[in-house]
Amino acid sequence: MLVSFTQTYADNRKSLYKMYAKDSVLIDFKNQFDLNIHSFHNCSKDTIHFYKKHNYVKNSEYWEFMGIPYSETIKTLRDRLFEMGATHFFWSQDDTFAQSNEIYHDGLLDYIKTQERDFLIRLGYDINMIKRISPYPIEINKKLNLYQTNSFYCVKSDCSSMCDHPYIASIDVMEKIWLDEYLDQYTNVWKLEKRMLMNRFSKEYLEMLLPDKILFRNHNLIGKNKRFRLSEINNLKQRGIYART
Repeated sequence: MLVSFTQTYADNRKSLYKMYAKDSVLIDFKNQFDLNIHSFHNCSKDTIHFYKKHNYVKNSEYWEFMGIPYSETIKTLRDRLFEMGATHFFWSQDDTFAQSNEIYHDGLLDYIKTQERDFLIRLGYDINMIKRISPYPIEINKKLNLYQTNSFYCVKSDCSSMCDHPYIASIDVMEKIWLDEYLDQYTNVWKLEKRMLMNRFSKEYLEMLLPDKILFRNHNLIGKNKRFRLSEINNLKQRGIYART
């Protein structure tokens, strides 16, 4: 069972939802999943209603969390994935969009279904960012290849070892990533990403695959991390899906 998950936080996100509704590449990708979970953490009813109105993804399910730490929503997700018998999991945020209007992901999920354990592919990075990768490509289609690397090589290439950019993992890898010792200690999204993902996997070895082109990535248009905001806006404008924030 293939499950996708999209997390959103609080309010002031309507511009993101308008862009999401126009992102035909991301919608096409999500429509290939058996279940698409949309999680709302401390969001108003108006925000949730607006999102539902602009969501054209099939097999959608909506979860609402109010008044609990962010880390508790992740625990709930982890536990429910096991209960429902999920085999693979696509992580994304409400500011995750496709990098291009061209579809490169044909056949990707068919390949992923054959990888039952120890599988992780990061979709927000590509091989051009990493200094050392496997010389043996895995051909998904005529436009997309995957290459083996690991978290240590990412760090040596001045990239994050692991982060909240979109990825797909087999359920056993997801279990290794989301440990209670981190979820109990770091309860907000910023500390969890830094401590549980970035810092941790700069010291712990984690195998992964990278594509030869970015497929989907986060566009930090709202919130603290706005370092690349101008280039991200330009990318969305070029794709014809930008909505003013």
